[in-house]
Amino acid sequence: MAFPINGAWHLIEHDELIAILEKHTEWLESDSWRKYGAYSAEKPNKKLVTVLQDLKL
Repeated sequence: MAFPINGAWHLIEHDELIAILEKHTEWLESDSWRKYGAYSAEKPNKKLVTVLQDLKL
């Protein structure tokens, strides 16, 4: 998967991203994720941004 955070693109395998989100967010507990398997956020929390830092392209 590829996605921008603060203007920088990040690249990660889907399952690896899901594992990270389980540890650092509550996104996978949202109605959106449970009903549709989708979630988006304009501003991820600082801890998640830090964890994803090494994935910048």
